[in-house]
Parts: sequence; structure tokens; C-alpha cells
Amino acid sequence: MELSDSEDAKSGPSSVDLKKDARAQHNALERRRRDNIKEMYGALKEALPEMYNERPLPHHSILTGSANWDATVQLSEKAAKAQILENPDYRVLRRITTTARQKSLLEQDGLENGDGGFDSKAPVKAIKDRIVTWKEFFETKLIHDTLSVIPCRTDSPVEPYVCNCEKEIISVIHKLKANKTPGEELSFLAHLQQISRAAILKKSIDVITARSQYIEQTRREANVLEAENARLLLELQALRSDNENSTLASIVPYRVKADEEMGESSSMGVTKEIFEQQKRHDLDPILTNRHFWHFMTEKEQLEFLMKREVQINRGIVASNEPNAGPSSFILRNNESVTHIPPPKKRKFDGNSAMLGNI
Repeated sequence: MELSDSEDAKSGPSSVDLKKDARAQHNALERRRRDNIKEMYGALKEALPEMYNERPLPHHSILTGSANWDATVQLSEKAAKAQILENPDYRVLRRITTTARQKSLLEQDGLENGDGGFDSKAPVKAIKDRIVTWKEFFETKLIHDTLSVIPCRTDSPVEPYVCNCEKEIISVIHKLKANKTPGEELSFLAHLQQISRAAILKKSIDVITARSQYIEQTRREANVLEAENARLLLELQALRSDNENSTLASIVPYRVKADEEMGESSSMGVTKEIFEQQKRHDLDPILTNRHFWHFMTEKEQLEFLMKREVQINRGIVASNEPNAGPSSFILRNNESVTHIPPPKKRKFDGNSAMLGNI
């Protein structure tokens, strides 16, 4: 209430100057308080319907309160307040701000109340500083701490600020926009655009993540396949002669490289049953796996067929099926060798050296 001129007259002429100064200061504070209330009402009028789906509160409700967001909630009905407190945005804000305090990124100065808003007795400047601190926190520390671990390539369109909590950050920024300080319009538009871009690029993240997992799995399978072939090579070398060891050493690396290119798993290697069978029948281990046949040269394939026929005709190798010849052995492994003409049957004697003449 402004002081009247009659009160100045009763105080005497000696105190006129002091009363004028006091009246001017009091009137200035009163005008500033009213301006702040009007500005706060305008901000709440925009924020409350958006956040809580309510109609704007009347002007007298703002004036009777403390011109604070928390005070307007207290003036509403209890049922409406209970519904607001159950809003998931409240819980998200409280959880994230609690995490921020644990990281010592935000100081505990008692500005917030128990509902995720600001205390009605908190100074306006302190509230402004807190919101600015929150803005900086969400733009830097929180985003980098929650960044998904994705092995992005240098030419990837994914930005470094993409994180896995964009929905939570959007909710928090939405809450901060409702806690506007008097006379100020804090703009988070730039940050919201970044979050929106992050949500748009989420599909790209999923694609890159799936691709990186596939590459890592393929690399592990290739390592297992290489170790399996190295073990097999050592077992075969223990049973073969020097010449056959050199042949195996020249064939196995090509098979490993080809299996990696074709995506073959290590399960296609020589099994224990086949390995025991080749030891019983003294078969060349190269042909027990169909992949070895494909990577043999035509000369090596013909050498094997001729050697196989010589052993069967001499009775050195017992055939598993009637009239088993070179082609029947290959067909038993579900392979077609039509591109390799089968050798003509000849009569062999004990002194012939067919392998050397091919």
C-alpha cells in the first residue's frame, strides 16, 4: 500500500525527504512485485495446460498465491494434485536429479521440493541458476555418460550426442519448461532438435549395432575355424609322410580362407567318426571333407582317383560297397564330379608307377 501525503505532514518538515525516499522505494518494490506476478501468470498460463491437461487458473488464484508453480498446484483440488504427483514425468525428474546429485554435478541447496518442482520460498535468481545448471548438465555430462557404446565408422551419419535415454531427457526438458522463472523464457529449442535428430537416427543405430555384432561373431567363428583346422592339420601330419604333409600344408590355408568367404561354420570340418574310418581304410584324409576336393587341382584330383583305384584293385583297401570305384566314392559324399572325367580302367601290375606318369 502506498503512503499518503497526510502521513508525511504529521511527521514534520524535518522528515519530508526521508519519507519521500521511503515512499519511492516502497512504490518501486510494489510495482516490481506486481509486474513479476503478471509475468509469472502469463508463463503459467502457457505451461499448465500443456503439462497437466488443465484449464488455465484464474488471475485471482495467481495473485492469492506466492506466484510460484508449486503454489498453483496447492490451490488446485486434492484429486488433481494426486493425479499430477502420479505423473511419470515427476518420477523421471526426481530420479535423474538424484543421479545427478550422486555424481556431484548439482549441489544440494534446497531449491527443489518433494514433488520435483521448486520451493515457493526459493529466490528467483537461485532458481534461474539451477535451471541453467540443469540445461548444461543435460547437454554435456548426462548425454555423454549414457552414450550407447557403438563402434561407428568415420563415415557414419550418427552424431556423437546420440544416447539411449532421449525420451527421458525430453520429459525432463518438458518439466523444466513448466518451471519458468518470472519474466524469462528459457529456450531449449536447440537441445530438443538434437534429441529429435537422435530419435530419428535410432534406426541407423540399430543397423550399425546389428552389423557390428555380426562382424564380431564372424570374426570369432573364423578364429575357431582356424584353430580347428590347425588342430586337424597336426593330427593328420602325425600319420602322413613328408610329401603328404607338404600337400596338406598347401591345401589347408586355402580351405580356411574359402570357408571364411563363404561363411561356412567350423562344424563342416572332419568329424571324429570319419577320421577313424579313414584310419581303418587308409583313405587319403583330404577327400573325407568335401571342401578339400574343391580346392585340389585337377592333377591332384586325378592322382587321388588313380591311387584309389590301384588300392582297390590290389585289395589294399576294402570297399564299403560293391564295385566301389572313384566316382562312387565321390558320389557317396554328395558331390558331382562331372567336370572331371573318370580315369579309364587299366590292368595294373605290381611294378607299375601310375602316379609318377600322370
